[in-house]
Amino acid sequence: MFIYINLKKRERNSLVDKRFIARQNLKLLNDPKANYNVYSVGEYVQTKKLAKNHKTDPNFEGPFVISEMLDKNSYKLTDVQGK
Repeated sequence: MFIYINLKKRERNSLVDKRFIARQNLKLLNDPKANYNVYSVGEYVQTKKLAKNHKTDPNFEGPFVISEMLDKNSYKLTDVQGK
């Protein structure tokens, strides 16, 4: 009886894990605001400005160089001159 219960618990846990992974994959496909670009150290990037004072102001700032990769899609940026 005890072995049967352990098997059922393992089956349930594997189903829960599979559901969680499937739910994450669906979220990745359907999330329009998600940015899943991966950059490496030394690449040039531009950042989007959050606020603009005038209609004709540029939408992006930069270029910046990625100097360090932090955790989970976070990066430390420096100017092209290294400031």
